Amino acid sequence: MISQKGGFTSLPETQTLGTRNAGQVQSQLDRIIVSCTSEDRREKLSRYRDKKSRRNFGRKIKYACRKTLADSQPRIRGRLYFPLGLKRFLDPSLPSEWGQYACRKTLADSQPRIRGRFAKTEEMQK
Repeated sequence: MISQKGGFTSLPETQTLGTRNAGQVQSQLDRIIVSCTSEDRREKLSRYRDKKSRRNFGRKIKYACRKTLADSQPRIRGRLYFPLGLKRFLDPSLPSEWGQYACRKTLADSQPRIRGRFAKTEEMQK
C-alpha cells in the first residue's frame, strides 16, 4: 500500500525499516567484537602500525635512465627551458628583445603535428 504525506510518496518497506533490523545488526557486530581477543587485537594493531610506518609517500623512480635524463635537462627555477637561439631558428618572427629563454610549450606549439596515424606530407607542411 502506497501512502502520500505532504507530497512525498512512501512505501511500506521504508516505514518499518527503522527498528526492525537493528537488533540483528547489533548481534552480528557483537559476534565480530567478541571473536577478537586482546592478543589478536594487539597483533593486528602492531601490524597496522608497522605498515603505517613503512608507507612511502615520496616519488619512486622505477628506471634509472629516466632519472639521469631528467637530471640532465636544463632548468631555470625547476622548470625545463630551451635556449632562445633554438626558438628563433624555428620561429624567426620573434622580436630580438623577447626573453632569454623559450619555454618547452611554445617550442612544441611551433612544430608541425601529425593529425592522424597515416597523415600525408602535404598536410604536415600546411
